[in-house]
Amino acid sequence: MAQVRMLHHISGGRGTYSDTTGAWEGSEWPQAGEILECGDREAAELVAAGIAQKVGKDKPVSAPETPAEPAADGDTQEKPKAVQARTAPRVKPGE
Repeated sequence: MAQVRMLHHISGGRGTYSDTTGAWEGSEWPQAGEILECGDREAAELVAAGIAQKVGKDKPVSAPETPAEPAADGDTQEKPKAVQARTAPRVKPGE
């Protein structure tokens, strides 16, 4: 088993398989900053996706980083910068 600290909250249920019940369970994802105990593969996938950071023997559990100040709209997510598409110059008919 591995432990990861969630960096982001994921909505919806986790598609985890229960050996006890033999069925897929839709348990809730932990909130950002909380610790999730999961299998090594799932932990590696969450870390690779930037959703969580590894904690445990190598990396002690510590307090989460201070969250960003909410923007005026209450959103704390960093907004991607706008990218201007390159287009061909416009040519007026007859030119």
